Amino acid sequence: MPKTELDESPLNIANGYLYATLGGDGSDLPPYDGHIVSVNL
Repeated sequence: MPKTELDESPLNIANGYLYATLGGDGSDLPPYDGHIVSVNL
């Protein structure tokens, strides 16, 4: 959801994966949805 979500949290590495937490961009416009993206390193 590139129009309403940003990566505003630090990246995390654990167990061979890189994790990025995405949340609202601060514009206070719906839809309100969050995601966690993981990449196998």
